[in-house]
Amino acid sequence: MRIIPHSLEDPTLIADWIEQHMHPVDANRPAFADSTYTKTHYYSLDSSYIYLKNENTYATVRGPGYVSSYDRYTSPGTGNFHADAMSIVVPEKPAPGKLWVFHPSFLERDSTVALALLAKGYYIVLPPISGSGAVQKQWDDVYKLMVDNGFSTKVVMEGTGAKAGESYAWAIANPDKVSAIYARNPLLHSLMSKTQPMDNLAVLAKAGIPIMHDCGSLDPWLKDNTRVGGEAL
Repeated sequence: MRIIPHSLEDPTLIADWIEQHMHPVDANRPAFADSTYTKTHYYSLDSSYIYLKNENTYATVRGPGYVSSYDRYTSPGTGNFHADAMSIVVPEKPAPGKLWVFHPSFLERDSTVALALLAKGYYIVLPPISGSGAVQKQWDDVYKLMVDNGFSTKVVMEGTGAKAGESYAWAIANPDKVSAIYARNPLLHSLMSKTQPMDNLAVLAKAGIPIMHDCGSLDPWLKDNTRVGGEAL
């Protein structure tokens, strides 16, 4: 039998890393996530380099052993695709007041905004988006769950594209429960509400809710949504 040596002169680095991360972490689940919730993790895919002295070279490292890793709890959901499930991503050090964000869009691994909010102690909450689109009662239930568990009664609404339109619709229906709206390339159209957000922006203006849009020059809805909406506000 031929024994092929490991590629590193000193494999201690790998052995130590495995030993360090194999210890189970005993932690109590947060009150909002009972035993039916599935626990996973959310973390950046950024790479970095560490110097290997014995090798006199650098190794590329990535993953939860080298970047902040956040617990993510997902409710069971129903149906084949569990489209009515919701997820909550928990910061390492929650900010005072248990601040949180409604984030109906997909949570990308390279979302600099989400990672920055988590680092500042915000909870990221992904409400259900079923096959028929966003349903206000489901979002209302998520809001009630969070507030009943001591979270802030004012939530930040986020969203990209059409999901931003749903965040607008919920904010218009609940202006007293929203602290701000942040949207990327928004399409101000909603399946949640019969009255479209573009026709109801006065509600947000009257409530004094600050709004920020992040739009690129290739945004197809820039002219008819962000600019027209900005004029209405």
